[in-house]
Amino acid sequence: MSVRNSKTLIAAAALSLGLSVSIGMSGCATKGFVRGELSSLRRDMESGQDALRTEMSEMRNSVDQALARAEAANGLAGDARDLALGKVGYREVGRYTVQFDYNHDEFDGAGELTLEEVASRLESHPEYVVDVYGFTDSQGSTKYNYELGRRRAEAVVRSLAERVPGSLHRYAAVSYGESSPAGGADREESSRRRVEISLVERVSTAHDDTISQSN
Repeated sequence: MSVRNSKTLIAAAALSLGLSVSIGMSGCATKGFVRGELSSLRRDMESGQDALRTEMSEMRNSVDQALARAEAANGLAGDARDLALGKVGYREVGRYTVQFDYNHDEFDGAGELTLEEVASRLESHPEYVVDVYGFTDSQGSTKYNYELGRRRAEAVVRSLAERVPGSLHRYAAVSYGESSPAGGADREESSRRRVEISLVERVSTAHDDTISQSN
């Protein structure tokens, strides 16, 4: 639920309470009227909860799609990666890296510049979706590294969402921890402390073309 919707519900609750108290004191309202106001407020709140559940569902679907794209292009580069992504109906249009210091989930000035560039492209291309993958070095436990990778990925998503408001549904944050599905096992430890940002767009597949022709 957005902050604006939350404020609206809070304001509605305050207004409803104010009506029931002030009018009740003056003896000019019936219990039925008050019950009606509360019933209306309850419906508004339930509607807001439904919207929140829908947004969460969309985000889960987005994460699933991001994982599918990462698995399709696992360990590949160049034309091979493009071909693999094309088979699942996507094309990568840009890839960026944000580095992190040891055991940190905050990026530096160089990271800020990278995110400014990414945000500029996202503003110009509302059709792009953004897969954000968090990685760590091999130090620490597997569980801790997954958590650290998640914090790093979410820090990047938050920063991009602030730069391009109203686009949260476009992002998927995934942590790989110390594992390196994109062929990064030979990286130096310091360069493995990173977040990779993949900008992708939907493209037609042979399956889509077949359906289109049949129609």
